[in-house]
Parts: sequence; C-alpha cells; structure tokens
Amino acid sequence: ELLRGADPLPSPRRCASLDDNTDRGCCDEAPSPGRQKSRLLGAGVRCVAFHVEHCAAPRLATGEYRGGGLASCVFLEDHELVLEAVRAGLVGHFGSLDVVYAGPSTSGAREAMRHAQVDFILMDLDLGDGQRAESNVALMVGSGAPVIIVSALVDGETVRRSLEAGAIGYVSKQGRFEELVQAVEAGMQGEQYMSPDIAKALVGSRSIRLSEQERTALTLYASGLKLSAVARRMAVSESTVNEYIKRVRGKYARAGTPVPTKVHLYRVAQSEGWLE
Repeated sequence: ELLRGADPLPSPRRCASLDDNTDRGCCDEAPSPGRQKSRLLGAGVRCVAFHVEHCAAPRLATGEYRGGGLASCVFLEDHELVLEAVRAGLVGHFGSLDVVYAGPSTSGAREAMRHAQVDFILMDLDLGDGQRAESNVALMVGSGAPVIIVSALVDGETVRRSLEAGAIGYVSKQGRFEELVQAVEAGMQGEQYMSPDIAKALVGSRSIRLSEQERTALTLYASGLKLSAVARRMAVSESTVNEYIKRVRGKYARAGTPVPTKVHLYRVAQSEGWLE
C-alpha cells in the first residue's frame, strides 16, 4: 500500500550499457557502487539505477526541496525490494535524490554520515539486528538528522516509544505513498507528521479525557471554523475558545501525541469519530 501511487522510475537516456552490455553509462562516468549493486538485474536495469542515483531529472514543482539543492537521505531497511521501490518513488517526487546509505546497518549508516550531510533519515523498526527498536531510533536521532519511521508496526505503544526516542515522523507501511512524501517534507522543515492510522493507534492506546467544552471547541475548530465562529457557536469569548484549544493541545502533547496545527487537530477529531 505504501508504494501505491509512487511515480515510476524515470525513463533512461540511451546508454552504451544497453547496446554492448558494458559497465559504461551514458554519463561517461566511472561505474558507481549503485550500478554494480544492480548488475544482477541486467544491463538495462543497471543503467536505470545509475540515473536514479546520480542524474538529476527536472524538479517537480510540488516536490522541490524547500531548502534548495539536492536532497540527501539515509534509508535503514532490511528488504531490498522496499529500499529500491521507495527510493524510486522519492526520486519521482523530488526529481533527484542523493542516497547516502541504504541498508540495514545503523553503524554503516552512521559511518556514511560522517562524510556527507543528510537531510532526513527513513528507517524501519525491525532491522533484524537484535537491537531494541527505540535504541536504534535514539542512535540515529543522535546523528542530528530528522528521523522518520516507516514500519509495519502500528501499535500505540511502539509508536509512542519511537516518538519518545526522538523520531519526528511515523508512517505505516500500509499507508499511501503520499503520506510518506508528506512526512519527508514535514521532517525536513522540523515538523512532526504521523499518518492517520498511526495517529489513531496512538490516541486509542491511551485515554485522553477532555471536558465537554474542550471537546466541543476541538470539534468545531477542527471542522474548519475560525476561533471567532467557534466562540459564537459556544456563546463564549474568543479568548475562552483559544484557552480550550490550548488545553486540548497540552493534554495530547503530554500523552505523546503532539497536535501543533489545525490539521493535526482535525486528524485527532476524525480518529475519535467526532467529525461527521
């Protein structure tokens, strides 16, 4: 499901490796580790892999890296198919992407990051290394780049431990590819993101008690009304409504579910079944 909607690999230019099965690509550069890694897939696929990793395609307006320049990342995942598919999808969105490290080793990723600046880290929680998931998350958070979890584990407790370890985003592998893109773009801006099913699991795992007034204010505000309109509906002052919303945000933040924006409040209200 996560890969549904991912853009296909960009079409490669005609290349010597397609004609004579050599390791020479159309960019006239020396063979890269990426090309040699995909050699078993055949010459044509090898050439595509080379262009995905090293040839910047025209940027898409909706996916351009807001910080400017070529976005770079680390992807910690122990399934080769997931690695290649997600990488291809992100390239299709950003137009180009520098993958500093892709594989299951946190030590390998950290070593690679010693020699390159990284804009974001994608990581699965089950890397098959015998380490606790939150320990790996904390280790990668310590590298300084925003960490976004991409995992099939969606229970509330696992999500909470990952966020407490410092992850800035969490996307379910059962989610849509657009959710991963949103998580990456939010993470590079220092903003937290959780896909809807993750937010629902997190909210459902810990009871958060709201007063009737707080719930009413949340529901009306999350439905799209401005604070002034909510105040009129509730027959209270706008400052009182603002106080209700601040209390709601505080309660969810203490429960491990930050809701800093109206979009986050909408997702919470929707997951609770308060919106029609």
